Amino acid sequence: MAQTRDRAAGRLWKALARAPGPEQRARLEALVIVPEGGRQTALDRLRKGPTRVSGPALVGALDRFVEIRSLDVGRLDLRHVPASRIDALARYAGSAWAATIARMPPDRRVATLLAFARVFEATALDDALDVLDALITELSLQARRTGQQERLRTIHDLDAAALQLREACAVLLDDACRDAKLRSTVFARVSKQSLAEAVALVGTLARPPDEDNHAEQMEQYRRIRRFWPHVLRTVPFQAAPAGQPVVNALNFLADIEGEHQPDMSRAPLDHIPRGWRREGV
Repeated sequence: MAQTRDRAAGRLWKALARAPGPEQRARLEALVIVPEGGRQTALDRLRKGPTRVSGPALVGALDRFVEIRSLDVGRLDLRHVPASRIDALARYAGSAWAATIARMPPDRRVATLLAFARVFEATALDDALDVLDALITELSLQARRTGQQERLRTIHDLDAAALQLREACAVLLDDACRDAKLRSTVFARVSKQSLAEAVALVGTLARPPDEDNHAEQMEQYRRIRRFWPHVLRTVPFQAAPAGQPVVNALNFLADIEGEHQPDMSRAPLDHIPRGWRREGV
């Protein structure tokens, strides 16, 4: 049985080792070589995923994905090899010492590194998207906290304006007050100028129940700008038909990246709520 397993493993390594061309094979072999002046192999560096949630961490995760993708093994036809065997080799490559892999026979070494590149290309993209998701969530929470702090800062002004409006509304609801004397009675309690200022202040400070902190989210643009162009250049976004409008918008942003005065009249707006479009947001 042991000999049968060894022969099956040998056939697997040979099948995988024949898949890459000479240049790809050389790039795979270089993964377990410590570069001159360096301290670790590319394999040691690439199999370590991101550990922080930040703009620089996201850029680093995207660079990791790009470097693994540059090995160009995703296009190789490996349908004749069971996916479970490729995954097993990739798991081994993700934990074994690089020196151990470097000492393997050529076919086994190339097969192991090929499996690593094949599986970790998707893993690296997933890691980058996880960081992106966590970072966007963090920015949204920060926008919400900023909005809540702003609400607390202005609550006294809002209360004062609301009390003045209450005085005016009390007169409107008083059945004993005749319509002819309504305005004069209201302005006797609250001056016309004070009432106008209260109405304006309430209009400025009050927010609808479904407020989404859009203004505070826009204030996060500078942080997003640090990594968003890199995301657009690197991540191949796809979606189901319902999400295609968002993909179209992302492709448009990628096309105009770097333009000083892009033509925004061509921008796809299907993904933007109609209310925002009316407001010119």
